[in-house]
Amino acid sequence: MTRIKSAFELAIEKMKGQEVEREKDAPSDEAEEYIKAAALLGRTFLKKSMNKEEIKEKLQRYPEKVRPAALRAFLAELTAGLNLENTGPILETVAHLRQDEEAGQACARAKELHHRYQNLLAEKLAQLEAEATQWQLKKYARAGIKGDAIAGFNLEGTAAWQEVRQQYEAEYAARLKDLLPALLG
Repeated sequence: MTRIKSAFELAIEKMKGQEVEREKDAPSDEAEEYIKAAALLGRTFLKKSMNKEEIKEKLQRYPEKVRPAALRAFLAELTAGLNLENTGPILETVAHLRQDEEAGQACARAKELHHRYQNLLAEKLAQLEAEATQWQLKKYARAGIKGDAIAGFNLEGTAAWQEVRQQYEAEYAARLKDLLPALLG
């Protein structure tokens, strides 16, 4: 006759099974070191201290079993720093390292999004500069200053422009968030 196990005994067996599974899934200390190093490579790339070829060469030196996790850690670090200024080089690097269809499509969609937001930003800057120029010309005219010697005004350093840029950056980041899983692989 078989003995019926109590709920407590069943729970203990289940927990032991989960612990064994967790131990199998948990990366080794050596793998953790490679993953941390790959994330550091991502930060190094963002500082423009290394190019995509050097990064690929370094990642190729990692043990075969660790490479996928290390590449993902590198790409996660890289894509976390995406903004309107650095999207181009980052997407080139992602495509260079991943070289698969999913990454290619995600990079193409991200490039389209980047191009669209760059254009929107340029249009907004032109509009704000035109408005500021008209306002300044009127101000100068009231002061008796007129003529062709008065040039346009650079707004890129102003608080108003920085606010507009931050708004576009936030919108861009939100839209890009949907593409990140495909970029990471």
